[in-house]
Amino acid sequence: MTYDQLVTLDSVVKYGSFKAASERLHKSQPSLSVAVKKLEEEFQIQIFSREGYRPVLTREGRIFYEKALPAIHHMRNLQLFGEELALGAESEVRVGVEGLVPLKLLICNLRTFFQEYTHTNLNLSSDYLSGTWEKLLAGKIDLGFTPMDRELDEVEAIPIYDIRLIPVCAKGFFNSKEDLKLQLKKLPQVIISDTGRDTNVSHGVLKGGRKWNVSDLESKRSIICEGLGWGSLPEYLIKEELKKGSLVAITDDQLKIFSTPVFMIRHKNRPAGPISKKLWSTFKKNLSDK
Repeated sequence: MTYDQLVTLDSVVKYGSFKAASERLHKSQPSLSVAVKKLEEEFQIQIFSREGYRPVLTREGRIFYEKALPAIHHMRNLQLFGEELALGAESEVRVGVEGLVPLKLLICNLRTFFQEYTHTNLNLSSDYLSGTWEKLLAGKIDLGFTPMDRELDEVEAIPIYDIRLIPVCAKGFFNSKEDLKLQLKKLPQVIISDTGRDTNVSHGVLKGGRKWNVSDLESKRSIICEGLGWGSLPEYLIKEELKKGSLVAITDDQLKIFSTPVFMIRHKNRPAGPISKKLWSTFKKNLSDK
């Protein structure tokens, strides 16, 4: 019995098929089948039933898997610990921030932290929608801040802040004599394009309406403030405009004011150097206290 065989077993159970497990582990399906077969031959048990389309644990297989789980977790943590020891102090820490997250929320902690760690550089990147998640899963950032919570087993996510999004338009943008529902579809809704490849991700997009796509939050705000379109903007960004009345909230049952939590995220199963671990702890302590 080897650690790789147990990891294969764990992945097939977690992801529901040899195909899904092979994609997660970046190994061929035949090699995973061989690994499970060797376990079965070694202990003279049948771990998976082959009767259905998807692999299902037999009674003996489930008992074996439950006993194996503590060993899998222990070995995974030991492997991660060894890899982190080998890393040493990083020369650079990579932080990804989703564009809706107010940067001033992070600035104070970044300033204080890097005054102490003067030999470590900061690489700060900005993305929208699925972009920050995609970078984390691809190993392109060490930690991220994003409103999107996917609840993946391999990602640790801590809520740190709430963003209130309000559908708004410039004063006088809609004609009060015309039906608002028709105008919402006829006049352009300004939306930010996804910087990740998961282009199906969308929030608050009105079906069947006109759309203007922009690449960043400031462009969206400017277009809406100038009366060229409508859309949802974070309250912290438009407090003054709402107070002065140059922007007004849109009241319609199709559009809702809603709050979305911002999560600080990092990969559980990827080795982290001492500096990025310290930065995570600093953010966790200071932002969770707010």
